[in-house]
Amino acid sequence: MSSYIENAREFWDDQAGDAAWAVLSDPEKRDGKWDAEEFYSAGRSEISTLFDFLEPTLGSRIGPFERALDFGCGIGRLTQALGSHAKQSVGVDISVEMVKQAREMNSHENVVFHDNAVDDLGLFDSETFDFIYSSITLQHINPEASVNYLREFARISKPGGLIVFQLPSQTHQSRFGRAKQLMKNRLLVNRLLCKLLKLDGHELHAVSEKKVVRLFESLDCALHDVSYTNSTLPDFNGKLEILSEKPDYHYVSRQYVFQKNPG
Repeated sequence: MSSYIENAREFWDDQAGDAAWAVLSDPEKRDGKWDAEEFYSAGRSEISTLFDFLEPTLGSRIGPFERALDFGCGIGRLTQALGSHAKQSVGVDISVEMVKQAREMNSHENVVFHDNAVDDLGLFDSETFDFIYSSITLQHINPEASVNYLREFARISKPGGLIVFQLPSQTHQSRFGRAKQLMKNRLLVNRLLCKLLKLDGHELHAVSEKKVVRLFESLDCALHDVSYTNSTLPDFNGKLEILSEKPDYHYVSRQYVFQKNPG
């Protein structure tokens, strides 16, 4: 296990002490104040918003899927929601403690969870999933590792499968603007702590749109859409919005929709 992955697992295992807040960091929900039904309802709402967007974008009905993957599942907020749209919904996360709680909170026979502490998805065979989704996860992974995971998304996707993920495309802003936004950001204390502990992989990271598109083109995947989302904004809280214009924020979140070529 690389030192980066080991540190990441330790960090998120520690965050599992207040797991729902670590995923959706509403200041008013800290210290166990998230109601479980409200938390998981936010997952169902996100998936509903996503599918409402995807159907006209792709020009066809979305799902039901044979096997769906939620990458960076945490305690299963989105994995459980995907269970209503797939014969099997699979959640994977770097944190043993998060996955343990996900299993304890799971009430669906067709939903399963795996922990995975490497920078690949070798636990899954190639061409395994017909739908892959990742939200507010890749942004916490350093670019080298996140690009490895993106390659793996293409490998484990079935021909014709959909790959949808959120990832910031840029972090550039004036120094004044960046300082202003960071002062407003509810994760500032956590980020400073991560820096002190050399857990810098937990600050938000970006990969350029050009690099992402070129990568998937090289992996025989076709781009259907790139949109701005509110996923990096401080008030996101699981309420996904597809934005019509670039948000005025340091971390510019993009949602990508790729489809692996049928072959």
